[in-house]
Amino acid sequence: MTSPFHNPNSTLLLEYKSIEIGRSMFSSLEFLNPDYYRVSSENSIAIVAACLVSFVAGLWIAILAYQNSIRMRSAASFWCGNFSLAYSLWNIFFLSAYAQRDIQFFATSLTADLSERAYLAVAALLPSLAHACVRRIYHARFLISNQMHLYSAILALGAFFLKGQDTLFYYRFVCGLYSFTAMAYLNWKIWRRYKRAQDLRLKTRSLFIGLGLSVSLGLSLLGQLRAEGLLRIPLPYLGNLVSAVFIYFIYKMISNQRLREIRELMLRGIRVLALTTILGVIFVSLLVWVGENDPELFLFNTFLASFIIISIMDPLRRQLDAFILRRLITDRHELENILLTTLRKMRRTHSIDELTSCLLKGCRESDRIYRTGLYLLDPQQNVFRLVPESNLNTDKQLSSDHALVYYLRNHLDTYLHEQDGSSDAQKLLRDLRAHLIFPIAVNDELIGIWIIRTSLSERNPYTSLSDSEVQLLEKMITELGSLIDQLQYFERQDQQQRLAALGEMSAALAHEIRNPLGAIQGAAQLLESSPTLTNSEDKECVSILTTELDRLQQTVNQYLQYARKSDELVLTSVPDLIRASISAAQQKAQKTGTLLHYQPSPESLEILTDPLKLEQVLINLLVNACEAFSKNVWIQASIEAAELLIEIKDDGPGIPPDVLPNIFTPLFTTKRAGSGLGLPICKKIVDSLGGDLSVRSELLRGTNFKIQLPTKREALIEASTADSKADSSQ
Repeated sequence: MTSPFHNPNSTLLLEYKSIEIGRSMFSSLEFLNPDYYRVSSENSIAIVAACLVSFVAGLWIAILAYQNSIRMRSAASFWCGNFSLAYSLWNIFFLSAYAQRDIQFFATSLTADLSERAYLAVAALLPSLAHACVRRIYHARFLISNQMHLYSAILALGAFFLKGQDTLFYYRFVCGLYSFTAMAYLNWKIWRRYKRAQDLRLKTRSLFIGLGLSVSLGLSLLGQLRAEGLLRIPLPYLGNLVSAVFIYFIYKMISNQRLREIRELMLRGIRVLALTTILGVIFVSLLVWVGENDPELFLFNTFLASFIIISIMDPLRRQLDAFILRRLITDRHELENILLTTLRKMRRTHSIDELTSCLLKGCRESDRIYRTGLYLLDPQQNVFRLVPESNLNTDKQLSSDHALVYYLRNHLDTYLHEQDGSSDAQKLLRDLRAHLIFPIAVNDELIGIWIIRTSLSERNPYTSLSDSEVQLLEKMITELGSLIDQLQYFERQDQQQRLAALGEMSAALAHEIRNPLGAIQGAAQLLESSPTLTNSEDKECVSILTTELDRLQQTVNQYLQYARKSDELVLTSVPDLIRASISAAQQKAQKTGTLLHYQPSPESLEILTDPLKLEQVLINLLVNACEAFSKNVWIQASIEAAELLIEIKDDGPGIPPDVLPNIFTPLFTTKRAGSGLGLPICKKIVDSLGGDLSVRSELLRGTNFKIQLPTKREALIEASTADSKADSSQ
């Protein structure tokens, strides 16, 4: 059964109507076809094509400028859009008058006579619109007397009220002379500002505008003389196209205040012009001498020219880019060399400290980067610490709830820069006095922040970084994240090897040292209790011997405890365990004058654990707090999210930031008589119990050790089994 909505006749009717609508629309836009104006040999198709391209380009730039004026609330963008729109209309009106053709646009007919009057009126208004735009670029009250606007309005209105073709013919020269004279006078004012400017940024901006306007006016004057038949030399009609490019340049200057982008935009235009000239010469040299009746040679030379162009295009573009970079953008060339050299050095580093030092020192070799700093995540305290080689005058660390950290964690794929339109981004840049901020991420996790402050000054307007240079820095950030990830992996592997070697060494110490040490201790005790020991000096020597032997025995026991396997887990009362630990550490607290504070929780706290091991951890942490010249130590215990949380806080001097990352590393110690095993043993014990031991410390504010242990039996048994397997493998 056929649906009425799928009738073949209705489908054909719809297709026919669509074709008719398309034809009518195409015929309405027929004025965009250059062949539409090819009515006599006197009309140059080059002029026609140039006017059409400039008309479309002007409309496009006007739309961009209006959008930017709404987004940025920029009066300069608004007047740039007005000037671009007027220039676009001038091109299409002039084209209609030049070709003496009426333009049919949908249901509207624009006669050639009306087009001529319209293009003269727009030509008279162009200087006023240009002055309004330039005046707002300079933030000046006026550059030319306001009487110019009156003259422009009178000439524009006069174009519509004059009668007679002869009068209109002479009026055309009056409007043209006024328009070019007023624009030349405006250009002269810009060059005067260039010569008198003290601010180098204003001076450079005046140079760009004055140079572009001079070239546009010169080429436009030659083109109009040719179009009016006053100049018979067949010069290329480039004034319209160059003017459209210049207007686009003005738009980019307004929308992007960085002069480096503007300069590179001009040099990119020079590159395109040079490539176009070279390729045009190749085509002309191969096709200009081909006769009209020799199609075979024409096709052969066309193929040959295309082959040559395709073959040399990429090498020629690379060579031209290298020449421009080396000769005209020397500061960017130097920056690229510095970054590439730094990147090669970074790949040869063997530690994170060496890597970050290489990055920051290398970047500061460029005078373009004034200050730079790198924050790296400290996973133990969950803060971002400023690496030592940084020269930023900002905070030494950023907390995990800092506004910058929060923003970057939610925008890992973006970076903050001075041209960012976001108010949040601009506030963060102002707070940190930075021009660029890059997030460093590994596996979608923020591990670092790179902050750059450029050397932007009144003496050098080119020190800000362009988009292409920022892309180079982004590549370095990607490489930096990969290198940090690799080095962290190698450091973990190295630490595991050290732990395995330490376990083997502990077992060897148990057999090789403990037995002879016990014999020496026994002999020293007998000597100490000997009745023949009456000399006070001998007694002091024996006492020192006994004390040092006890210390040596304690060190050996620490090695043995490090290699000790997990024992059976039992249900343990946490308050009783803490009280026992406080009692064991009380003697040390009395010697150092430290007060131990513990307020038991009203709720019943019991956990399945190894009480001897956990007590050893608590005692070690309490003794360390007492030895750190703390006046008070607080112990707290609670249950949070199915975990036992034990915190030991002190009001001591704190741990230096350069020492903090290494406190759980075996054999690392800052004490003169320390073994470097106390905290690593605590860390290993807590890990074997399925928990986590972390630390937070601030200089002059104290240290906080946090023990987190699971309360679920399955997690504890799994952790204990894994620890036993790890010990047996060692």
